[in-house]
Amino acid sequence: MMVIDLAAILPFWIGLVLFFLPQAFLAMVRVLRLVRILRLLRFAKESSELQALAACVRRCLPALRLLLFFLMLQNLILGGFVFHAEAGAFVAGGSPGGGVWVAGAECE
Repeated sequence: MMVIDLAAILPFWIGLVLFFLPQAFLAMVRVLRLVRILRLLRFAKESSELQALAACVRRCLPALRLLLFFLMLQNLILGGFVFHAEAGAFVAGGSPGGGVWVAGAECE
């Protein structure tokens, strides 16, 4: 387990110490950080709680698919409503907080 941790942080220290290396090499070395995911996968195989959670998700998958379908359908319909509601000219200031200020000023 210590080897996996070392392989996960090694690219950071190599990039810090050997900053003159080409970026392509450092990008290749950063792939080693993915090794840490293998540790999680091994833990998931051994954990009975995570196995029970995976079995529960597998059993509920049809209901989850239906829920996601209705959420996407809702987003499409309400997105169309908002698109047509905001079809007029936008009068708020150019700053990101301008719309919030206009909304706050209209509520008073």
